[in-house]
Amino acid sequence: DGQAMDGMMGGWWGFGLLWMLFWIGVLVLLVVVIWRLLQGRAAAPGSPEESPLDILKRRYARGEIDRDEFEAKKRDLGYG
Repeated sequence: DGQAMDGMMGGWWGFGLLWMLFWIGVLVLLVVVIWRLLQGRAAAPGSPEESPLDILKRRYARGEIDRDEFEAKKRDLGYG
């Protein structure tokens, strides 16, 4: 009788361990996905790390502004 009970409890413990490992895996996956999203956002144009001069250069390179406007805005921003 005692051995049957030990065997049954061992089975339940193993099942609980698998569930615990499953949820730990889900949690780790969630953390990795959030981390990747935050890393991708930091590199995106318009992010806080991008300087006003970088934005101005990008607009000039795309042809949104001409050279005179680029130089005027650069002076306005204090870059010479």
